[in-house]
Amino acid sequence: MKWLPLLSSLLLSLLLTTTASAGAEETTRETDTHIIHFNVFDSSFLTPEIAQQYGLKRSNYHAMLNLAVHEKTDAADKPIPVILQGTVTNIVQQQRTLKFKEVQEGKAIYYLTDFRVTDDDLLTFDIKIRTNADAPGYDLRFKRRVFTSL
Repeated sequence: MKWLPLLSSLLLSLLLTTTASAGAEETTRETDTHIIHFNVFDSSFLTPEIAQQYGLKRSNYHAMLNLAVHEKTDAADKPIPVILQGTVTNIVQQQRTLKFKEVQEGKAIYYLTDFRVTDDDLLTFDIKIRTNADAPGYDLRFKRRVFTSL
């Protein structure tokens, strides 16, 4: 059950993000065939052990993006592996490429990436999601205002 602390941290961050935004920020997108879940949170929410285990940066000046894709089926939504390419752009148009790490815990599949932030910055995320290399993909674009935790 080594994955339980990470899952607990991610669920806590989702709860804190949802509570802080009071439902104002979108965290899910749906297509005809898929549901995409995503959230951005302060990387200092992770314990040092979890950050080290997954090679993630944990600091007041780093945030994380957590993304998962589920395929819609008749029985229930099913987590699926995907190919991700993405960038994050800050308010002064500085762009960084996101490097996603796939995490599989039991039946769950999700992707994490960390990135540097400055206080009170508006970030634009552009992510191409493909279910396989030949698929045309889905373009996910969203914005988040981030704050450092000092």
